[in-house]
Amino acid sequence: MNLKSKNDISTPLVALLLLGLVLLCHGLSLKAQFMVDDFYYVKAVTTANVDLLANLSLTKNNPGHHLNPLDPTINTFLFSIFQEPIYFYGLNLFLFYGNVLLLYLIVHFLTQSKGTALTAAALFTVHPFNAEVLCHATFSTVLLTAGFLQLSFIYFLKNFLAQKISKGWLWLSLI
Repeated sequence: MNLKSKNDISTPLVALLLLGLVLLCHGLSLKAQFMVDDFYYVKAVTTANVDLLANLSLTKNNPGHHLNPLDPTINTFLFSIFQEPIYFYGLNLFLFYGNVLLLYLIVHFLTQSKGTALTAAALFTVHPFNAEVLCHATFSTVLLTAGFLQLSFIYFLKNFLAQKISKGWLWLSLI
């Protein structure tokens, strides 16, 4: 895909339309307060309270949930500077918007149709399953992971179709 063509995300109208849709659907999350589990999680991580962290429902008796090393790093950094939930939710909204744009690029790359890509990105934006990740202030690492997954997929598609895959980058993408 040529990133300088009229049919990609560099078209300001498409980017503004998707931004407006993200803000319309999820912008109210900026007014939210910390949820109970967010507050205790941030407090446990920032104070290095191991007992409180171990008693959270994220880890206790639930092998499906685990703590990601990025969680304490990002949340401690944000909480040490800002201490207000609007910044956590703002970061989540920004990362979500980035994921919407990446989805648009992937669908446009696969279909070569601006309308199809815009429809897919719009449906992804308005779908209710995204509320879970945007309603919890401490879920920014989920959005980061999704963004890096999409970037890796774009890189794979671009180089696989061009028949030029660098072994160094291929191994790096597996990390």
